[in-house]
Amino acid sequence: MKLQGRNLSLRLRGEDVKLLHTELRQLGLSVARAEADDAVFGPTTETVIKAFQAQHGLSQTGIVDPATATAINREVDRVVAAAAQPPLAVRGRVTADDSVAAPGVTVRAVDKDMRSETLLGSATTDRLGRYEIRYDPAQFRRAEKESADLVVRAVKPGAAGAAGGAGGGGPHPRPPRFFCRGSRNRRCRHYRHHIRIQLS
Repeated sequence: MKLQGRNLSLRLRGEDVKLLHTELRQLGLSVARAEADDAVFGPTTETVIKAFQAQHGLSQTGIVDPATATAINREVDRVVAAAAQPPLAVRGRVTADDSVAAPGVTVRAVDKDMRSETLLGSATTDRLGRYEIRYDPAQFRRAEKESADLVVRAVKPGAAGAAGGAGGGGPHPRPPRFFCRGSRNRRCRHYRHHIRIQLS
């Protein structure tokens, strides 16, 4: 949004306030229905702006000044750019020690950092042991990274958290073999180089 010669604050109304509400919705931030319908900067709009300012290291005035407007624009641009990109995916097949398909195994993909990890998605293998996990680049770009340090884990049958795991018997699945979906795409090849496999 571009400020039209004025900061936006409590009790103001107009097209610029309407645009503000639209951009807040794009960021997953909602205001009271009455304020949105009347394009008025009301108490809930002020509360949302204060929360946004706190999250972005800005002074919590509840007023949309040039610095706040710039931060909102930057976040909206990031959301729009992420939405324009197709989701990424890893897929593959989990087999037991005798190379027999391992159905019903939980497979998880995480973005692993030095101190923490973020779950990107999970899937359960089908009757042929196949799985596919889709994830969004925005999930790791929140950490200002250009690529995911991807770790894929297959949960042993009967292990805690395993989908449909009943009892601890049976062969243990091998780490899943997989490839990046759309591997001809330069972006997918880039992510493929960051993949490691672990067996939980």
